[in-house]
Amino acid sequence: MAQDGTAPSGEGRVRLRALPAVVLVVLVPLVWAPGAQNPFLTAKWLVALVVVPTGLAVAAATGRLRWPLDPWWAAWLGVLVLTSLTGVAPWLSLVGAPSRATGLLAAVLAAGTFVLGASTGDDPSVVRRIVRAALATGGVVGTIAIVERLGLDLPGVGDPDHASRARATWGSATFLGGYLVVVLPLAVVHLRAADRRWRRLAAASTATMGVALLLTGTRGAWLGALAAAAVLVPALRRTGGRASSAAPAPSSTRRLVVAGLAVAAVVLAALALTGPTLDRASGSGRVDLWRTVVPVIGDRPLLGSGPDTQGIVLPSGIDDDFERKHGSEELHDRAHDLVLDTWVTSGLLGVLALGGLLVALGRHVVRRIGDQLVARALAAGLVAYLVHLLFAFGEATLDPLVWLLAGLLVTAVSTDDLADGGSAADGEPAPAARMPAWSVGALGAVAVLGLLWGAGNLVADVRLARAVDHDEAGDRLAALEELDGAGATAPGRFDIDQVRSRVAQRLLAGGSPGSAAPDPRRDPDAAAALLAGALADLDAAERIAPDDPDLLLDRAALLDSAGRHADAQRWFERVLDGPYPSSSRAQLGLGTAAVARGDAELAVRAWERAAALDPDDTRALDNLGTFHLQAGRTDAAVAAYRRALARDPRDGVARQALTELGEPLPGG
Repeated sequence: MAQDGTAPSGEGRVRLRALPAVVLVVLVPLVWAPGAQNPFLTAKWLVALVVVPTGLAVAAATGRLRWPLDPWWAAWLGVLVLTSLTGVAPWLSLVGAPSRATGLLAAVLAAGTFVLGASTGDDPSVVRRIVRAALATGGVVGTIAIVERLGLDLPGVGDPDHASRARATWGSATFLGGYLVVVLPLAVVHLRAADRRWRRLAAASTATMGVALLLTGTRGAWLGALAAAAVLVPALRRTGGRASSAAPAPSSTRRLVVAGLAVAAVVLAALALTGPTLDRASGSGRVDLWRTVVPVIGDRPLLGSGPDTQGIVLPSGIDDDFERKHGSEELHDRAHDLVLDTWVTSGLLGVLALGGLLVALGRHVVRRIGDQLVARALAAGLVAYLVHLLFAFGEATLDPLVWLLAGLLVTAVSTDDLADGGSAADGEPAPAARMPAWSVGALGAVAVLGLLWGAGNLVADVRLARAVDHDEAGDRLAALEELDGAGATAPGRFDIDQVRSRVAQRLLAGGSPGSAAPDPRRDPDAAAALLAGALADLDAAERIAPDDPDLLLDRAALLDSAGRHADAQRWFERVLDGPYPSSSRAQLGLGTAAVARGDAELAVRAWERAAALDPDDTRALDNLGTFHLQAGRTDAAVAAYRRALARDPRDGVARQALTELGEPLPGG
């Protein structure tokens, strides 16, 4: 503490100011919760919600807060508030969808991390600690990705034998690719660090992150890496002859690079033997998806539908061709392009506001970085991530890391001691605002609220995972018991209500084989109570995500399982009339409800359309075969079953039916 007892001084003050940002760049990439349904987002979200306001409180207590580009940030956040209030799902836009969490709250968190970076970036010692923590952590993540592709699932949340792309501790190849292109340039420039230990660590991190980036199979990230190289390599070449005496000579640097590439080549050769594959279909699928977004934008061009509402509005733009190619088992809930996603959710005003913020940031950076290597590396990572987002979408816990580094870059005056060979940036740091004493307490209170919010989400997610396990084991009553009250600690988690309704639907349709409790199918009172509870769950979910086609389809399926076929038919038709006109799942269910009501013509028409919309699914054709067989139309039934086997030779329903009819099987 200082002599007056008010604040730390010297090295202790430096460490204290750096600590929150260091914790953020280390824990967010590495943390996960294996027992949760969404083990990566939930754990990382908890860390970010606590660390960012804590870091702001520390910055306010030990110095001053800086918020560069505040007019542009105010414009961007103001547009998001407006579009949230006027969009299709205000509460969902505020807190974000359970699987994405990219609502208004995520944008505020990103702004907070930018302020945190800007408030610490004027101290080279602080920046050095943050940057080196980031590059070291990136090396660890890259190593985990490589080990994963070699067949060892270190996170313990998936089956690496069935994953063709590296995911590591991000749970997604896309997110991992985005993270790596941001951090990789920081490792590259540290190949010229004055300290030999950091050069060696940089070489190892460069190699592992480079290999991991290839293993993600994420083409947007690869293009981002090329853009980063275009920013960084010219500075490396210009400063090659100006390294200080403490730094390695250019030839030494080249030897380190060659050594790193050699390690990468050896690892790649080993990985080639394991047969990792890259999916080419995603490239054409991306273009197809962009095409379907255009009519959705046309519905609300100025203000959009609100943050994180793509899952509600994008299915309305899906046409028959897209449905046939890509299916609807998991609804497409992102445009996979920064501009298109922004236009869908916040309209033209959002595109202009975010574009203005990014342009202002770019102009500010270009004026300041010069040939500083670390500043160049930070800028290269930001450019790479921006290019990556033209083919992907943001992530609620990765975006704050990017904005933290952007804040560091904007206010950094000189980073010469981070990696030799640079020159001081021009200008002075942005003006700082000294915060009143009460602001420290307020920010601390926000950190406590973040802890409660994030921990509540984590607890709810763990209970959701347990319920899903019970459901998959057939013990559906135990699943419902696990979900009772699970959403109380996590406002906005409508997925819990949705899963409850789905478990109830399966319970009504097939009982609970893993439980000794009475079968609700044989107990009318129990069935009625179960249906009422499930409908109430869907009502609660739809209050948060109104007109979500996934929820509407769940309601229709629930009613059909409960024997209310006329009501089910109306809900299936509602989906097809608006939110998702090309849904094969809705057509499949419509046929089932129609045949139960005795409307044979509608049933056949719906199943034929379902079969046309999903060439890989045999259920509609199996239903057609069974329907024709029961009606005595044996030839039509055989034709339907043969069509099913042509799609899937392992289709058990079709094979058994043809065997019982004495018909030869394909290949038999």
